[in-house]
Amino acid sequence: FSSRRRHTRLQGDWSSDVCSSDLGPYYNLVPNPSKGIVRLFGQDNQAIRLRLTDATGRLVFDRKNLFSDQEVDLRELQTGVYFFSLLSDKEEILRSGKLVIE
Repeated sequence: FSSRRRHTRLQGDWSSDVCSSDLGPYYNLVPNPSKGIVRLFGQDNQAIRLRLTDATGRLVFDRKNLFSDQEVDLRELQTGVYFFSLLSDKEEILRSGKLVIE
């Protein structure tokens, strides 16, 4: 048996280790890694919810009504690896992955 993870990379910037299998509009957080200010990138103008959890699964950031090209200040977070989810207003996951704060 092999314990390799399979990644489906369909489009976008491959610089972060993100597992994604969505076929809809493309969403992401840039830059990644970040010094604490990230920008939401999306191909349409729907409201997005950003949720970040730490390595233990604890919710450390949750903000609704974000839009494409909007800056988000995460400088209050400690340096490390976080897991993000970008959700639609219907709570559908549009994109999820890792975000590194330096």
